[in-house]
Amino acid sequence: MGCRLLLQSFGLSGRIAFVLSCLVACSAGAEESVRYSVHIRPILQGKCVRCHGEATQKAELNLADAAGIRRGSEGGDIFKSGAPDDSRLLEVLTDGEMPPEGDPLTPEEIDLIRIWIEQGVKFDADTPNNEEVLNQHDVIPILLLRCATCHGRQTQEAGLDLRTKAAMLKGGKSGPAMVPGDPSESLLIKRIQSEEMPPRDKLASHSVKPVEPQELEVLTRWISEGAREIDVAPDLAIDERDPLVSEEDRDFWSLKSPVRSTVPSVSPVQNVGNPIDAFVLHRLEEVGLGLVPDAEREVLMRRAHFDLLGLPPRPEDVRRFVSDTRADAYERLIDRLLASPHYGERWGQYWLDLAGYADSEGVQHSDPVRPFAYRYRDYVIRSFNVDKPYDVFLTEQIAGDELADYEHVETITPELADNLIATGFLRMSADGTFAGITGFVPDRLDVIDDQIRILTSSVMGLTMRCARCHSHKFDPIPQRDYYRLTALLKPAMDEHDWLKPTAGGNGNVTGGHRYLPYVSTDERKAWEAHEQAVATEIEGLQAKLDSCKDDEELTKQVEQEIEAAKSKRQPEPLVRALWDRGEPSPTYLLRRGDYLQPGRLMGPGVPSLLSTGLEPFQPEPPWPGSTKTGYRLALARWLTLPNHPLTSRVIVNRIWRHHFGRGIVETLDDFGRAGARPTHPELLDWLSVEFVENGWSIKQLHRLIMTSATYRQSSVVTSEQLRLDPENQLLSRMPLRRLEAEALRDSLLAVAGRLDLTPCGPADGVEARGDGLVTSVSGPAGWRRSIYVQKRRTQRLTILDEFDRPRMSPNCVDRRSSTVAPQALHLMNNAMIHELSLSLSDRLIAQWPDDEQKQLEQLIAMTTGNLSSPDLPVVRDSLRQFEAEWQSRLSADDPSLTPDLLAQQAHRSALGNVCHAFMNSDSFLYID
Repeated sequence: MGCRLLLQSFGLSGRIAFVLSCLVACSAGAEESVRYSVHIRPILQGKCVRCHGEATQKAELNLADAAGIRRGSEGGDIFKSGAPDDSRLLEVLTDGEMPPEGDPLTPEEIDLIRIWIEQGVKFDADTPNNEEVLNQHDVIPILLLRCATCHGRQTQEAGLDLRTKAAMLKGGKSGPAMVPGDPSESLLIKRIQSEEMPPRDKLASHSVKPVEPQELEVLTRWISEGAREIDVAPDLAIDERDPLVSEEDRDFWSLKSPVRSTVPSVSPVQNVGNPIDAFVLHRLEEVGLGLVPDAEREVLMRRAHFDLLGLPPRPEDVRRFVSDTRADAYERLIDRLLASPHYGERWGQYWLDLAGYADSEGVQHSDPVRPFAYRYRDYVIRSFNVDKPYDVFLTEQIAGDELADYEHVETITPELADNLIATGFLRMSADGTFAGITGFVPDRLDVIDDQIRILTSSVMGLTMRCARCHSHKFDPIPQRDYYRLTALLKPAMDEHDWLKPTAGGNGNVTGGHRYLPYVSTDERKAWEAHEQAVATEIEGLQAKLDSCKDDEELTKQVEQEIEAAKSKRQPEPLVRALWDRGEPSPTYLLRRGDYLQPGRLMGPGVPSLLSTGLEPFQPEPPWPGSTKTGYRLALARWLTLPNHPLTSRVIVNRIWRHHFGRGIVETLDDFGRAGARPTHPELLDWLSVEFVENGWSIKQLHRLIMTSATYRQSSVVTSEQLRLDPENQLLSRMPLRRLEAEALRDSLLAVAGRLDLTPCGPADGVEARGDGLVTSVSGPAGWRRSIYVQKRRTQRLTILDEFDRPRMSPNCVDRRSSTVAPQALHLMNNAMIHELSLSLSDRLIAQWPDDEQKQLEQLIAMTTGNLSSPDLPVVRDSLRQFEAEWQSRLSADDPSLTPDLLAQQAHRSALGNVCHAFMNSDSFLYID
């Protein structure tokens, strides 16, 4: 039946020829008789060229002639000679994926194509363009992969560089590496054939593998053919529109620049605080709902405190706000909270989620610590606190090293140092390339892939990672767009010129490590003075030791003093950074994402779906005489164009989500076709334009959102709201939200009086206990905020893990909240929680030693934010019951206790039980 259908598409002569060819193919020795012109071309012409021919070339694939077949698709080769199971075209034909419409290929037709591939994808002698001569781009990927570690940019052993034809002809100490036209006399071929290179005993330590036989065949053939070089322009897609992205593709809401929407007219009786309310109310009125009244002042105070600071308000601050009768009392509260240094600690954590921040490398069990990662964390906190404009904040993190010349100045200012520290944004994903066994090219490409995912998900709201192996299934993102981004990052992140994620020490800038010595001049001078003082102390002790050789006891004492002095030494201050190191190795599109299948030469560029309507991406050296490419600086400036369709929308949507529990676009990292559509598109666009026109100020955006009547609504739910707005997508009330992991831990410490508010600096350590729990190490003043606790991938703080602190894989674009039994069990049974409840008890007794009523009122105010509670009598009764139980236990344990002492101890323990109950209560764990 399949053959009959195919024959119907041929003329009479074609039918006769095809039938005869099939008879031949099915006879003995068929596998030697399948010919392109007789068997394969008729199938492709009949079933495939409608979409993949001269006129229409979907995926840039032309199956109408041999040249088009050899060229392949935009993803690379469609056939792998001799390997049908690895051939992309056969795969999609067999799976029925192609052709997408019309008659599919019959099993007989697929078998013919399979046999043809097994025979080597041979074309007839009279077929034009039968074979192409190899050029440098066929061999450079092989040499970069197998040889550049020892004969590349960082290292040129024996003076040999194998990255270009010119360098190979120049050769090294032993002479030229090749003789064009004569592979048998070429040292390169000889060394490989003898297995002398790459050295077998150094493969693992250098993270390379031997040259494969087929690779050696390509090298030999290239040299035999004269080592041909051709001029190939990299694929840039700057000046013309990408044929794989149509105008229809670009006609999507998130790919168009936001335009300030007209503020809708709404009912005059409603409480409209600012334009946000008009947009929200407009949607609510469409379904017969409206905004509900403001929440009570205690509720608003607690809501705002946790939203902006991640800490509970002090009772005295609540009382002050509740009694403030000024018309702008609430606005003053918001301004005061935004000015707090704790604001940056709260909102900086959200950005660290996006960056995939961690204090260790991960991948291997050893999980080495990143000693200077905290500098990036502190940079983020400082940036939020000073309300650094978001466009500047982004530019510093993407291209801080290209903003100013830091290598040729006498003084490194704190601002200049911050430029470098900021680039840690693209150095935070898990990275096992510190070890040879996990440092091969595929491992490095995985690290680069993680950084692309971090950049595109956090800043652009695109799922670019899908295009690593193939063009995006849903969005108009060709595979080559992914490799344009890798080319853009390559001057700083080159898989063939790799910097290990370890500190070189002693200002080692070019020694293959990712740390720079460019901390601020003041910090370096302070470190040098400290080290000099330690050295002087040790020198003096050494002289003392030399003079007391005969006194064994004194000698031992001085030796201990010397060791103590040595322990005062501090590591050299370094910066974990990303920096442009000049022209990188070439970038090739990897067919199906396979590093062993390089395709077309790629140049740096931005996603083609966004290449129209914006200023073009035009990189240039950042300052006269600079060796830097300026690629990332051009990217940062392109991303921060005022009319960029995605940048402002994505960050505005993210901030909205952290205030309301849900973004206007629910899929925070996916503004594409597979993502959610905005519930209030006009509001999102209005906010995005307002954000940019207000100088990209995040604090101003907070102020705008939090002073709206929409934000101030009560969280009380009515049956009407549940019927008309069941999921609260229209914002008919304020959602109830549970405290996030860090806010919960910090609040427990805060109310107990055990929170150390010392900011910044090296991370506080963690320890894995024998019972399996991981806890943070306390200092003299208690425990610091969770953002300052070491985030080691293999030792995650237990309480934060229980309450959904995200794992960085490679980053976290949106936090999820679960409700599971271990959370309640942890708060109920953990010894640390019990200790904190007693600390809170002691704090209340110290403040109100003889007033039980005040103690309970203060407890309620500290843990729930409420200045009064109808449950106070019940709480008092519970306290009485606990006291009676404790008196019974304590007197049984120690009959000698005096009545006063017994009462005091029983009251302390009973009050601790009540404190513990409040620490477990919904009023403590949730924000109204």
